[in-house]
This record gives sequence, C-alpha cells and structure tokens, in this order.
Amino acid sequence: AEKTSTFFSLMKQVNYEMTETFMPAQRTWKYFEALLLSHCVQRPPYSVGIFSKNDMVLVTQFALEHYFRCFQLFRYAFTMRHMKEITLRNSWIELPPSVFPSLVDGVPCDDAAAETDAKDEAETPPAPPPPPPPPEPDFSELELPPNVLQSVQEALRSQVTAVRNELEEHYSKRSAGLEEQIARLEKKK
Repeated sequence: AEKTSTFFSLMKQVNYEMTETFMPAQRTWKYFEALLLSHCVQRPPYSVGIFSKNDMVLVTQFALEHYFRCFQLFRYAFTMRHMKEITLRNSWIELPPSVFPSLVDGVPCDDAAAETDAKDEAETPPAPPPPPPPPEPDFSELELPPNVLQSVQEALRSQVTAVRNELEEHYSKRSAGLEEQIARLEKKK
C-alpha cells in the first residue's frame, strides 16, 4: 500500500509540475527521474527508500510506456493555457481597377480611326501652364545670422532648380520617345 500510494503521488506530482510550468518532455523526464531516485534511496530527512531497484525498473518502464509515450496528449489535455503560435503576414496583392475603360475608347480601327484623329487634332487642348514656383521656406522663426540664412536659401534654390531641370529633361525625352512611337504606329496604318 505504501509503494502504491507513493507511485500515485509521484505520477501526480510529475503531471502537476508539467502542467503548471509547461515543461517539455525532456525536462519532465529529468524531474521524474529525480523524484523516483529520491524515493529509492534511504537518506533521512532528504529521501525515503520506498522502492527497491526492481521496483524502480518497473516504475520507470510503466512511466515510459504509459505516460511519456503519450506525453503530448497529457500535456494538451491537462494544460489549462494552450500555447498557440500565430504569425501575421501582410499581403501585398495588387487588385484590378474597379471599372475598366470601354474598348471603344481604346485604339480606333479603320474608318473610325481617321475621324477620331481629325477630331483629336482639332480638340487638342493647349499645353498646360508651367507650375507656379515653390513657396519660399519661412526661416523667420529661426535665429540665424543673415549670411547663413542667405547661403541656405541660395543652396535650396539651386537644388530645386537642378531637380526641376532634370525632371523637365526627363519628361521631354520621354514625350519625344512616345511621339516617335505614335508616328511609327501611324505609318503602319
């Protein structure tokens, strides 16, 4: 009766520690070995020798075959908080436009093409006016010497002018290339 009671208490304690501290199988096994060993050696007050060597082998075999073999099942069944790992991924899916332009508005064909070209040339809007110059940055709140303020403003103006010139050159090259493609396509007709 003493051995049976100790065995049940041992298994209950191992299961309790596993569920409370969420121990993995290897640490639970080491904990079980330490508890079993402390009940196999007679060293009062540290341990009480209840199990003999043969009993220890039988208890170990039983624990391996019936408890540790189904360890994941016991862990899931008796653990109150279940650890679930969730990972979030952003989805960068490009969606199609909600409304597609009609095919009639696309590339004209045959007779309708000549009429549309004539209408387009007649209705060509004038070139848009140049963009207004960017507003001057307000440095009135800063306490800067006048020569530093003037050099910063000149540097900003020169950089803005350089970027504007670069963009205009890029757009003019691109529009020239597009006009060449349009001319080639019109020649093919």
